Amino acid sequence: MIETSNEFDEKKQRNNERSKQYYYENRDVILSKLHTQDKKEKMKEYNKIYYEKHKQQILEKMKKRELTLEQIECKKQYMKQYRDNLKSKMTNEQIEARKQYMREYRKRKREQLQKNENQINSIN
Repeated sequence: MIETSNEFDEKKQRNNERSKQYYYENRDVILSKLHTQDKKEKMKEYNKIYYEKHKQQILEKMKKRELTLEQIECKKQYMKQYRDNLKSKMTNEQIEARKQYMREYRKRKREQLQKNENQINSIN
C-alpha cells in the first residue's frame, strides 16, 4: 500500500498536532526533566574543570583539616556500611579474586617487613 504525498502530509500533520497537544499538557514535566539533565551535565563538567584547576589547594586544605571525634566516628560508620554494601553485591568469583589478592598482598608486606628488619640488623 503506497501512500500518496497528500496522505503522508495528513499523517504528519496529525502527528504534529498530537505532539503539540502532549507538549502543552505535559510541558512542566518535560521542561523540568530537560532542565535537570542539562544542569547535571553542566555541573559535572564544571566540577571536573574546577578540580583540575584547584587540585593542589583542595588537597592541602584536606590535609590541614582536623576532625572531631564525632566526625571520625561518623566516617567510620559510613565506611563500614559502604564496605558491607559492596560485599553484599559481590559475586563468588569476585570474592575469590579478592581473597587471592589479599593473600598476595599480605605475603608482599611480610617480605617487605622481613627485608627492612634484615637491613636494620645489618646496620647494627
